[in-house]
Amino acid sequence: MNKQMSCISKSTGTLLTNKPFFLGIAMLSVVLYHAPHASSFMRVFEAGFIGVDFFLFFSGYSLCYSIKKRSLGEFYRRRFWRIAPLFVLLAIVVSLLKTVSGKVHLNVFDWFCNLTTLSYYKIGGCFIDWYLCALFLFYLAFPLLYYFGSKANLLKVSNIVWLGVIALLICGIVSVFDISWWYGCAIGRIPIFCLGVLCYFDQQESRNNYKWYSLVFLLVFALSVFLYLKGTNMRGFFITDMVAPTLMLLIALLVSRFPIMVNSKMGGAIEYIGTHSLEIYVANVISELTWRLYFGNSIMGLVVYLLLNTVLAYLLILFNDQLSKIKIISGENK
Repeated sequence: MNKQMSCISKSTGTLLTNKPFFLGIAMLSVVLYHAPHASSFMRVFEAGFIGVDFFLFFSGYSLCYSIKKRSLGEFYRRRFWRIAPLFVLLAIVVSLLKTVSGKVHLNVFDWFCNLTTLSYYKIGGCFIDWYLCALFLFYLAFPLLYYFGSKANLLKVSNIVWLGVIALLICGIVSVFDISWWYGCAIGRIPIFCLGVLCYFDQQESRNNYKWYSLVFLLVFALSVFLYLKGTNMRGFFITDMVAPTLMLLIALLVSRFPIMVNSKMGGAIEYIGTHSLEIYVANVISELTWRLYFGNSIMGLVVYLLLNTVLAYLLILFNDQLSKIKIISGENK
């Protein structure tokens, strides 16, 4: 038993110290999930959206390091510049693609809503993307979550209990309400974002509760089967949220047993993808919309999707690199 616990502890360490590798796996799963179903084989990747759960886990974990060494104003400023330029580019391209295809007719106010994320809340414009819009909200709420996490021990309640309460609360919401899927995508992922934050505080205090967090999520997942009433749009995302911690732990266990998975050239390529996952994600949204509007589920659509995703990702990586240099010169990154 002690050997098994030691193995799990090592796997948790592998998970937390190999962020780019896991983000690379997550990004690849999302790309395959969004790919045209040109053949029945592609349907194997229909659960690939679980990669978003990986993103939000590491986002919650990494943001703790960011806010710890900066003022609140600087934290928000850096988070804004991290995603705002790419979101604006995405909003412009998506708006143009939908306009040219005849799917939408946008006036000046609609463009304003698209560029400011207001369209995510159905205030004018058209749908752009749920993830980046939700990420603004996660960033906005994070300092409060960080403060609560840092003070949680004063209440003499285990972090495992806190996370269980949060998971049960979200479970209740997704089991009762049936709202737009793009809200469900965000709400269903709140627990795993909180998990990332708690893992940071556990690490600071030399605790390893990850295995118990995973177990709590699995128990809430089992409970949701009985509580579910009609939350069709939201429940699928909540289910992946509840199983994602265990899946990440299993992958980490595999990596700890076979470190060549990370140390090989293939592992380096996956880490590169993870390092630039935001740029690749934006390219992916544009590529997905392109094949949906103009090619459909066909071999040609799949080829265009993969090529366009690769080219756009490369260009966006170059764009972000140049933007980073500008911010360094202006003192933003000091």
